[in-house]
Amino acid sequence: MRRVQWTKGSRYFVALLMGIIITAHKPVRQKWTRKMYEEHDYKSFAKLPMANQVIDFNDIDYALLNAAIFYATNWQRDKHYQKPLRYSAALEKAAFEHSKDMVQHNFFSHTSPIKGRETHDKRIRAAGVSGGYMGENIAYHSHVTNTYLNQAKKIVAGWMNSPGHRQNILSSHYQYLGCGAYVGKYSTVATQNFSDRDAPASKEIVIDYR
Repeated sequence: MRRVQWTKGSRYFVALLMGIIITAHKPVRQKWTRKMYEEHDYKSFAKLPMANQVIDFNDIDYALLNAAIFYATNWQRDKHYQKPLRYSAALEKAAFEHSKDMVQHNFFSHTSPIKGRETHDKRIRAAGVSGGYMGENIAYHSHVTNTYLNQAKKIVAGWMNSPGHRQNILSSHYQYLGCGAYVGKYSTVATQNFSDRDAPASKEIVIDYR
């Protein structure tokens, strides 16, 4: 039996080839980024593989879940002949932080016990949006095995079945929207913040999705 002689170069080539094969088969999970709001409307978002992946409640892409609620809202506006709302990072920040507060401090209300965040207008102003029309919707939804998009559609459908929440979603007073959801032990709590204006372009908006 002939013995194969491995040179240093051949060993390196085989190792490199194996590395390429392993990398090619390793699943890559794309993350939602803020810039993607500029690239998609609700129709193109609905076709994205990431939007149609099942939510892993142990590893949630909160930015993606927030985006799904945003686009599900604009889908409803289109169905009712209203112009789509524009994305606001400042409003997303206010919405996400309120949902997170409700989960972590065990309350469900537009009125928060957190100092400086007592009312929706205070929360929106703190994020950088001042004056004008402002509104807020909140909801909770029990955990189910669902995709990001379907979970968002169910949350928005619940709002659409409530006259006051529906009025906010379809209002012509608003031009901007930011959505934020946070997952608790048994349910997902979601917030929408609406405004007729956005934070100044010069203001840096940082959202901590942890």
